[in-house]
Amino acid sequence: SAPVAQAASPDTSQPAAPAGRPGGAPVTEATSPDAGRSAAAGPPSRPRPVERAAEAVLELDQEAQWLIQRGLREQGFDPGPLDGIMGRRTRTAIRRWQTARGLPPTGYLDESAARALSAR
Repeated sequence: SAPVAQAASPDTSQPAAPAGRPGGAPVTEATSPDAGRSAAAGPPSRPRPVERAAEAVLELDQEAQWLIQRGLREQGFDPGPLDGIMGRRTRTAIRRWQTARGLPPTGYLDESAARALSAR
């Protein structure tokens, strides 16, 4: 009969794993809170104030937001319901649209992006 492999005893001579997660396990790409997040979905952090400010200057009313949502849908980026509200699904669609064009995926629009999406 073949010999049975014995389990190795833990090596206690090694230093403890670096802190970062409970139990001392280090945070890695696979264990980070954003693991599995699609790059097309955009960055995990909030947009910088400058991006919000650039869009705020546009003063997009509900009709303008509806036109942008319609433009996203027509170009294959689902913004959710066409309701004229820039909600989470619309912001995700904007990030995907930006990524497809090689733009930083902020989820917020500048003047040229808003014009490109709302063109009739």
